[in-house]
Amino acid sequence: MARFMLAYLQEGELDGERILREDTVDKMFHEQFTHHPRLDGMAQGFIKATYNGRDTFQHPGGTMLYDTGFYLLPEEEAGFFISHSGGNYLVNIEIFQGFMDRYFPGEGIAAPPPSQDMAERSKEYTGEYPQNRRSFTTPDKLLSLLIGVIQVNVDEEGFLLVTHLGETNRFVEVEPGVYHNLREGRTQDYGGDFRTIVFSTDPLGKTMLMTDGPMSYSRAFWYETFGITFLKIILSTLIIIGSFLYWGVKAIPLKRGRKRGQLEEKGKGPIWARRIAVVQGFFTFAFATEFIIESVPDPVYGLPPSAYTQPSVWTRALDLVVPYGMVLLGLAVVVFAVLAWHNSYWKLAGRIHYTFFALASIVLIWIFYFWKVI
Repeated sequence: MARFMLAYLQEGELDGERILREDTVDKMFHEQFTHHPRLDGMAQGFIKATYNGRDTFQHPGGTMLYDTGFYLLPEEEAGFFISHSGGNYLVNIEIFQGFMDRYFPGEGIAAPPPSQDMAERSKEYTGEYPQNRRSFTTPDKLLSLLIGVIQVNVDEEGFLLVTHLGETNRFVEVEPGVYHNLREGRTQDYGGDFRTIVFSTDPLGKTMLMTDGPMSYSRAFWYETFGITFLKIILSTLIIIGSFLYWGVKAIPLKRGRKRGQLEEKGKGPIWARRIAVVQGFFTFAFATEFIIESVPDPVYGLPPSAYTQPSVWTRALDLVVPYGMVLLGLAVVVFAVLAWHNSYWKLAGRIHYTFFALASIVLIWIFYFWKVI
Protein backbone atom coordinates (compact mmCIF):
# COMPACT_ATOMS: atom_id res chain seq x y z
CA MET A 1 0.00 0.00 0.00
CA ALA A 2 2.95 2.34 0.63
CA ARG A 3 4.17 1.78 -2.96
CA PHE A 4 0.64 2.30 -4.25
CA MET A 5 0.45 5.64 -2.43
CA LEU A 6 3.92 6.66 -3.63
CA ALA A 7 2.90 6.07 -7.24
CA TYR A 8 0.12 8.63 -6.86
CA LEU A 9 2.15 11.09 -4.79
CA GLN A 10 4.92 10.97 -7.41
CA GLU A 11 2.45 11.86 -10.17
CA GLY A 12 2.20 8.37 -11.60
CA GLU A 13 5.85 7.35 -11.38
CA LEU A 14 7.43 4.66 -9.19
CA ASP A 15 11.01 3.32 -9.15
CA GLY A 16 11.79 5.38 -12.25
CA GLU A 17 8.96 3.84 -14.25
CA ARG A 18 5.82 5.64 -15.34
CA ILE A 19 2.66 3.78 -14.40
CA LEU A 20 0.13 6.52 -15.07
CA ARG A 21 0.35 9.65 -17.16
CA GLU A 22 0.78 12.81 -15.12
CA ASP A 23 -2.42 14.34 -16.45
CA THR A 24 -4.31 11.17 -15.49
CA VAL A 25 -3.18 11.49 -11.87
CA ASP A 26 -3.99 15.19 -11.95
CA LYS A 27 -7.56 14.43 -13.08
CA MET A 28 -7.93 11.81 -10.37
CA PHE A 29 -7.05 14.45 -7.77
CA HIS A 30 -9.69 16.89 -9.02
CA GLU A 31 -13.26 16.92 -7.86
CA GLN A 32 -15.64 15.47 -10.45
CA PHE A 33 -18.92 15.76 -8.56
CA THR A 34 -20.28 17.50 -5.50
CA HIS A 35 -23.79 17.90 -4.11
CA HIS A 36 -23.18 21.62 -3.54
CA PRO A 37 -20.31 24.09 -4.08
CA ARG A 38 -19.83 24.39 -0.30
CA LEU A 39 -19.38 20.63 0.09
CA ASP A 40 -16.48 18.33 -0.73
CA GLY A 41 -17.43 15.75 -3.32
CA MET A 42 -16.03 12.89 -5.37
CA ALA A 43 -12.86 12.64 -7.43
CA GLN A 44 -12.01 9.64 -9.65
CA GLY A 45 -12.07 6.73 -7.24
CA PHE A 46 -11.35 8.95 -4.26
CA ILE A 47 -13.57 10.83 -1.83
CA LYS A 48 -12.41 14.41 -1.46
CA ALA A 49 -12.41 15.53 2.18
CA THR A 50 -11.06 18.42 4.21
CA TYR A 51 -9.07 17.83 7.41
CA ASN A 52 -7.51 20.76 9.27
CA GLY A 53 -8.08 22.93 6.22
CA ARG A 54 -6.16 20.61 3.87
CA ASP A 55 -7.49 18.67 0.90
CA THR A 56 -7.31 14.91 1.30
CA PHE A 57 -8.34 12.13 -1.05
CA GLN A 58 -9.57 9.05 0.76
CA HIS A 59 -11.37 5.77 0.40
CA PRO A 60 -12.68 3.46 3.15
CA GLY A 61 -13.36 -0.26 2.96
CA GLY A 62 -13.89 -3.26 5.18
CA THR A 63 -16.10 -6.08 6.36
CA MET A 64 -17.67 -7.00 9.68
CA LEU A 65 -14.29 -8.31 10.89
CA TYR A 66 -11.85 -5.60 9.81
CA ASP A 67 -11.79 -2.07 8.50
CA THR A 68 -9.40 -0.03 6.39
CA GLY A 69 -8.79 3.64 5.66
CA PHE A 70 -6.69 5.09 2.82
CA TYR A 71 -5.74 8.80 2.82
CA LEU A 72 -3.60 10.90 0.49
CA LEU A 73 -2.48 14.53 0.89
CA PRO A 74 -0.98 15.41 -2.53
CA GLU A 75 0.00 18.96 -1.59
CA GLU A 76 1.90 17.69 1.47
CA GLU A 77 3.30 14.66 -0.41
CA ALA A 78 2.03 12.46 2.41
CA GLY A 79 -0.09 9.35 2.66
CA PHE A 80 -1.68 7.43 5.52
CA PHE A 81 -3.01 3.88 5.54
CA ILE A 82 -4.61 1.92 8.38
CA SER A 83 -6.16 -1.53 8.58
CA HIS A 84 -7.33 -3.16 11.79
CA SER A 85 -9.57 -5.87 13.16
CA GLY A 86 -13.05 -4.85 14.18
CA GLY A 87 -15.66 -3.25 11.97
CA ASN A 88 -15.67 0.36 13.15
CA TYR A 89 -14.64 2.79 10.43
CA LEU A 90 -14.89 5.70 12.88
CA VAL A 91 -11.69 4.41 14.53
CA ASN A 92 -9.89 5.15 11.26
CA ILE A 93 -11.17 8.72 11.25
CA GLU A 94 -10.19 9.29 14.86
CA ILE A 95 -6.63 8.01 14.35
CA PHE A 96 -6.19 9.87 11.07
CA GLN A 97 -7.43 13.07 12.69
CA GLY A 98 -4.82 12.54 15.42
CA PHE A 99 -2.18 12.11 12.73
CA MET A 100 -3.29 15.37 11.10
CA ASP A 101 -3.34 17.25 14.41
CA ARG A 102 0.21 16.07 15.12
CA TYR A 103 1.86 16.70 11.74
CA PHE A 104 -0.47 19.08 9.89
CA PRO A 105 -2.35 21.09 12.52
CA GLY A 106 -5.06 23.46 11.39
CA GLU A 107 -6.00 26.95 12.44
CA GLY A 108 -9.16 27.64 14.38
CA ILE A 109 -11.99 29.17 12.39
CA ALA A 110 -14.28 31.70 14.02
CA ALA A 111 -17.92 30.64 14.14
CA PRO A 112 -19.99 32.57 11.59
CA PRO A 113 -22.89 34.69 12.86
CA PRO A 114 -26.40 33.37 12.25
CA SER A 115 -28.27 34.66 9.22
CA GLN A 116 -31.50 36.62 9.46
CA ASP A 117 -34.73 34.69 10.05
CA MET A 118 -32.70 31.55 10.80
CA ALA A 119 -35.19 30.31 13.39
CA GLU A 120 -38.10 30.25 10.95
CA ARG A 121 -36.18 28.42 8.24
CA SER A 122 -34.61 25.94 10.66
CA LYS A 123 -38.04 24.64 11.66
CA GLU A 124 -38.60 23.54 8.05
CA TYR A 125 -35.72 21.05 8.25
CA THR A 126 -36.55 19.11 11.41
CA GLY A 127 -37.17 15.40 11.00
CA GLU A 128 -35.64 11.99 10.47
CA TYR A 129 -33.28 11.55 7.51
CA PRO A 130 -32.39 7.99 6.37
CA GLN A 131 -29.43 7.81 4.01
CA ASN A 132 -30.11 7.35 0.30
CA ARG A 133 -27.37 4.74 0.00
CA ARG A 134 -29.69 1.84 0.84
CA SER A 135 -31.98 -0.74 -0.65
CA PHE A 136 -35.37 0.45 -1.89
CA THR A 137 -36.62 -2.81 -3.46
CA THR A 138 -35.66 -5.68 -1.10
CA PRO A 139 -36.46 -6.54 2.56
CA ASP A 140 -33.16 -4.83 3.46
CA LYS A 141 -35.10 -1.58 3.01
CA LEU A 142 -36.24 -2.04 6.62
CA LEU A 143 -32.60 -1.76 7.76
CA SER A 144 -32.63 1.90 6.69
CA LEU A 145 -34.55 2.58 9.91
CA LEU A 146 -31.57 1.40 11.95
CA ILE A 147 -28.43 2.31 10.00
CA GLY A 148 -27.09 5.74 9.08
CA VAL A 149 -30.10 7.84 10.12
CA ILE A 150 -29.62 11.56 10.88
CA GLN A 151 -32.00 13.26 13.32
CA VAL A 152 -32.52 17.00 12.95
CA ASN A 153 -34.14 19.13 15.65
CA VAL A 154 -34.13 22.85 16.41
CA ASP A 155 -33.46 24.65 19.70
CA GLU A 156 -35.15 27.78 21.05
CA GLU A 157 -32.67 30.07 19.30
CA GLY A 158 -33.14 28.48 15.88
CA PHE A 159 -29.88 26.52 15.81
CA LEU A 160 -30.13 23.01 14.36
CA LEU A 161 -29.33 20.08 16.64
CA VAL A 162 -28.08 17.35 14.31
CA THR A 163 -27.56 13.84 15.70
CA HIS A 164 -25.33 11.69 13.52
CA LEU A 165 -23.35 8.52 14.39
CA GLY A 166 -24.13 8.90 18.08
CA GLU A 167 -23.09 12.56 18.37
CA THR A 168 -25.24 15.69 18.48
CA ASN A 169 -23.77 18.86 16.97
CA ARG A 170 -25.12 22.39 16.89
CA PHE A 171 -25.33 24.04 13.47
CA VAL A 172 -25.77 27.69 12.54
CA GLU A 173 -27.24 28.89 9.24
CA VAL A 174 -24.73 30.85 7.16
CA GLU A 175 -27.03 31.28 4.16
CA PRO A 176 -30.49 29.88 3.34
CA GLY A 177 -30.29 26.08 3.47
CA VAL A 178 -26.57 26.01 4.36
CA TYR A 179 -25.48 25.28 7.94
CA HIS A 180 -22.09 25.32 9.66
CA ASN A 181 -21.09 23.03 12.55
CA LEU A 182 -20.25 25.03 15.69
CA ARG A 183 -18.34 22.20 17.32
CA GLU A 184 -14.60 22.58 17.61
CA GLY A 185 -12.37 19.64 16.78
CA ARG A 186 -13.17 16.28 15.26
CA THR A 187 -16.67 15.18 14.29
CA GLN A 188 -17.75 11.78 13.04
CA ASP A 189 -18.75 11.30 9.43
CA TYR A 190 -17.92 8.87 6.64
CA GLY A 191 -17.27 11.49 3.99
CA GLY A 192 -15.36 14.28 5.75
CA ASP A 193 -15.29 16.44 8.85
CA PHE A 194 -19.07 17.05 8.97
CA ARG A 195 -18.39 20.76 9.04
CA THR A 196 -21.10 21.84 6.58
CA ILE A 197 -24.53 20.45 5.69
CA VAL A 198 -26.82 21.69 2.94
CA PHE A 199 -30.57 21.23 2.49
CA SER A 200 -32.30 20.90 -0.86
CA THR A 201 -35.08 18.85 -2.49
CA ASP A 202 -34.63 15.37 -3.93
CA PRO A 203 -36.28 14.11 -7.17
CA LEU A 204 -39.22 12.71 -5.16
CA GLY A 205 -40.00 16.08 -3.60
CA LYS A 206 -38.59 15.22 -0.17
CA THR A 207 -36.29 17.52 1.77
CA MET A 208 -32.74 16.29 1.25
CA LEU A 209 -29.78 16.76 3.59
CA MET A 210 -26.39 16.67 1.84
CA THR A 211 -22.95 16.22 3.38
CA ASP A 212 -19.37 15.95 2.17
CA GLY A 213 -18.55 13.02 -0.09
CA PRO A 214 -21.04 10.63 -1.69
CA MET A 215 -23.71 10.60 1.03
CA SER A 216 -27.12 12.26 0.94
CA TYR A 217 -30.15 11.80 3.18
CA SER A 218 -33.85 12.32 2.40
CA ARG A 219 -36.34 13.19 5.12
CA ALA A 220 -38.80 10.42 5.88
CA PHE A 221 -42.51 11.04 5.81
CA TRP A 222 -44.13 10.66 9.23
CA TYR A 223 -45.33 7.14 8.44
CA GLU A 224 -41.78 6.08 7.42
CA THR A 225 -40.08 7.12 10.66
CA PHE A 226 -38.54 4.63 13.06
CA GLY A 227 -40.91 5.36 15.94
CA ILE A 228 -44.13 5.23 13.94
CA THR A 229 -43.12 2.13 11.96
CA PHE A 230 -42.16 0.06 14.98
CA LEU A 231 -45.16 1.33 16.95
CA LYS A 232 -47.40 0.03 14.15
CA ILE A 233 -45.54 -3.29 14.04
CA ILE A 234 -45.68 -3.78 17.81
CA LEU A 235 -49.32 -2.75 18.29
CA SER A 236 -50.67 -4.74 15.35
CA THR A 237 -48.65 -7.80 16.33
CA LEU A 238 -49.80 -7.60 19.96
CA ILE A 239 -53.45 -7.28 18.90
CA ILE A 240 -53.25 -10.29 16.59
CA ILE A 241 -51.22 -12.55 18.89
CA GLY A 242 -53.20 -11.43 21.95
CA SER A 243 -56.45 -12.29 20.19
CA PHE A 244 -54.99 -15.63 19.09
CA LEU A 245 -54.16 -16.51 22.70
CA TYR A 246 -57.52 -15.20 23.96
CA TRP A 247 -59.49 -17.30 21.51
CA GLY A 248 -57.31 -20.28 22.33
CA VAL A 249 -58.22 -19.99 26.01
CA LYS A 250 -61.91 -19.64 25.18
CA ALA A 251 -61.80 -22.75 23.04
CA ILE A 252 -61.00 -25.13 25.92
CA PRO A 253 -63.15 -28.29 25.93
CA LEU A 254 -65.30 -27.18 28.88
CA LYS A 255 -66.75 -24.32 26.86
CA ARG A 256 -66.42 -25.61 23.33
CA GLY A 257 -69.77 -27.34 23.10
CA ARG A 258 -71.80 -24.39 24.37
CA LYS A 259 -69.95 -21.83 22.25
CA ARG A 260 -70.09 -23.92 19.11
CA GLY A 261 -73.81 -24.37 19.60
CA GLN A 262 -74.34 -20.64 19.92
CA LEU A 263 -72.34 -19.94 16.74
CA GLU A 264 -74.10 -22.60 14.70
CA GLU A 265 -77.43 -20.93 15.39
CA LYS A 266 -76.37 -18.20 12.91
CA GLY A 267 -74.70 -20.48 10.39
CA LYS A 268 -71.11 -21.35 9.55
CA GLY A 269 -69.97 -17.77 8.93
CA PRO A 270 -68.95 -16.96 12.53
CA ILE A 271 -67.16 -20.31 12.85
CA TRP A 272 -65.07 -19.77 9.70
CA ALA A 273 -64.42 -16.14 10.63
CA ARG A 274 -62.94 -17.27 13.95
CA ARG A 275 -61.00 -20.13 12.37
CA ILE A 276 -59.40 -17.88 9.77
CA ALA A 277 -58.47 -15.38 12.48
CA VAL A 278 -56.93 -18.11 14.65
CA VAL A 279 -54.79 -19.36 11.75
CA GLN A 280 -53.78 -15.73 11.05
CA GLY A 281 -52.78 -15.41 14.71
CA PHE A 282 -50.70 -18.58 14.50
CA PHE A 283 -48.89 -17.37 11.38
CA THR A 284 -48.23 -14.00 13.01
CA PHE A 285 -46.88 -15.71 16.13
CA ALA A 286 -44.58 -17.85 13.95
CA PHE A 287 -43.42 -14.79 12.01
CA ALA A 288 -42.68 -12.79 15.19
CA THR A 289 -40.82 -15.70 16.76
CA GLU A 290 -38.69 -16.22 13.65
CA PHE A 291 -38.00 -12.47 13.42
CA ILE A 292 -36.82 -12.30 17.04
CA ILE A 293 -34.60 -15.37 16.68
CA GLU A 294 -33.03 -14.13 13.43
CA SER A 295 -32.44 -10.66 14.90
CA VAL A 296 -30.10 -11.84 17.67
CA PRO A 297 -26.63 -10.50 16.72
CA ASP A 298 -23.57 -12.71 16.64
CA PRO A 299 -21.17 -11.69 19.46
CA VAL A 300 -18.20 -11.52 17.05
CA TYR A 301 -19.71 -10.18 13.83
CA GLY A 302 -22.13 -7.81 15.53
CA LEU A 303 -24.88 -8.65 13.04
CA PRO A 304 -27.52 -11.41 12.88
CA PRO A 305 -26.29 -14.53 11.02
CA SER A 306 -28.99 -13.92 8.39
CA ALA A 307 -27.02 -10.82 7.29
CA TYR A 308 -23.98 -12.78 6.12
CA THR A 309 -24.95 -16.46 5.70
CA GLN A 310 -27.13 -18.36 3.26
CA PRO A 311 -30.49 -19.19 4.83
CA SER A 312 -31.44 -22.83 5.24
CA VAL A 313 -34.11 -24.46 3.09
CA TRP A 314 -36.47 -24.41 6.08
CA THR A 315 -35.86 -20.70 6.64
CA ARG A 316 -36.41 -19.89 2.97
CA ALA A 317 -39.67 -21.85 3.03
CA LEU A 318 -40.87 -20.01 6.14
CA ASP A 319 -39.88 -16.64 4.65
CA LEU A 320 -41.98 -17.45 1.60
CA VAL A 321 -45.01 -19.19 3.11
CA VAL A 322 -45.57 -17.24 6.33
CA PRO A 323 -45.67 -13.63 5.01
CA TYR A 324 -47.77 -14.52 1.97
CA GLY A 325 -50.01 -16.66 4.16
CA MET A 326 -50.46 -13.71 6.54
CA VAL A 327 -51.46 -11.47 3.64
CA LEU A 328 -54.03 -13.90 2.23
CA LEU A 329 -55.46 -14.68 5.66
CA GLY A 330 -55.51 -10.97 6.52
CA LEU A 331 -57.57 -10.19 3.41
CA ALA A 332 -59.98 -12.98 4.35
CA VAL A 333 -60.25 -11.53 7.87
CA VAL A 334 -61.19 -8.14 6.42
CA VAL A 335 -63.96 -9.75 4.37
CA PHE A 336 -65.31 -11.56 7.44
CA ALA A 337 -65.15 -8.32 9.45
CA VAL A 338 -67.53 -6.72 6.93
CA LEU A 339 -69.79 -9.79 7.04
CA ALA A 340 -69.74 -9.74 10.84
CA TRP A 341 -71.39 -6.31 10.88
CA HIS A 342 -73.70 -7.04 7.96
CA ASN A 343 -74.93 -10.36 9.38
CA SER A 344 -74.61 -9.45 13.08
CA TYR A 345 -72.11 -12.13 14.07
CA TRP A 346 -71.63 -12.34 17.86
CA LYS A 347 -72.44 -9.55 20.27
CA LEU A 348 -71.35 -5.92 19.76
CA ALA A 349 -68.13 -6.40 21.76
CA GLY A 350 -67.23 -9.43 19.65
CA ARG A 351 -67.72 -7.52 16.39
CA ILE A 352 -65.63 -4.60 17.65
CA HIS A 353 -62.86 -6.99 18.72
CA TYR A 354 -62.87 -8.71 15.32
CA THR A 355 -62.78 -5.32 13.56
CA PHE A 356 -59.67 -4.28 15.50
CA PHE A 357 -58.15 -7.64 14.59
CA ALA A 358 -58.89 -6.93 10.90
CA LEU A 359 -57.40 -3.41 11.16
CA ALA A 360 -54.24 -4.84 12.71
CA SER A 361 -54.03 -7.31 9.83
CA ILE A 362 -54.36 -4.47 7.31
CA VAL A 363 -51.54 -2.57 9.04
CA LEU A 364 -49.24 -5.61 8.80
CA ILE A 365 -50.12 -6.12 5.13
CA TRP A 366 -49.26 -2.48 4.42
CA ILE A 367 -45.95 -2.81 6.31
CA PHE A 368 -45.08 -5.95 4.33
CA TYR A 369 -45.81 -4.14 1.08
CA PHE A 370 -44.18 -0.80 1.88
CA TRP A 371 -41.00 -2.23 3.42
CA LYS A 372 -40.69 -4.93 0.73
CA VAL A 373 -40.97 -7.85 3.13
CA ILE A 374 -42.86 -9.60 0.33
